[in-house]
Amino acid sequence: KLMEEDWQKTLTWGIQDEDYYVNDEGRFMKTQEQRDNAADAAWKLANKADAFYGTAPKVEGYFSDGNATSASNQPEEYQASLKPFDKEVLGAYGFNSYVDFFSAPPENPVTYPAWSVDLVEGSPAKIANTKLNELSTKYLPKAILSGTSEFDNVWNEYVSDIKKLDIKTYEDRINEVLKWRIDNWSVK
Repeated sequence: KLMEEDWQKTLTWGIQDEDYYVNDEGRFMKTQEQRDNAADAAWKLANKADAFYGTAPKVEGYFSDGNATSASNQPEEYQASLKPFDKEVLGAYGFNSYVDFFSAPPENPVTYPAWSVDLVEGSPAKIANTKLNELSTKYLPKAILSGTSEFDNVWNEYVSDIKKLDIKTYEDRINEVLKWRIDNWSVK
């Protein structure tokens, strides 16, 4: 029951027409008084279940009606919370929020992330990977902290020890799983 939208809306937005209102477009909004109440610690203590909600299961993102699950994530409420300086800065760039300064993330390929490949405990690939990590832990701090005259010797010793490992079994396992992902996870 707690995860039903009606309860989630009550826990995040409050009671309609007391803690927020719905505008003509169906968007949840707050009056300035409702915003001030929501920011007042004494009011929250008497009217909100923040301690409970903080640890309770919750829906995050958007409700089925398109409203944000929290007032701070509702674009209109976010805009209303901005100080004049922030509005001026964002307006100068033609942005609505500071998040707009970031580029859209690139789409991950179906093989992503390669680090999640199961190397299978005890396999040659797992052994090679474990030894490679041990060598990195041993040599990289030495290389970083070494003086200019010592660096080449430390680095050459590190590379020499890596060449003694069966890195090919590690690479083959990674490639095998990535090929499997391409073959089985791609939309055809």
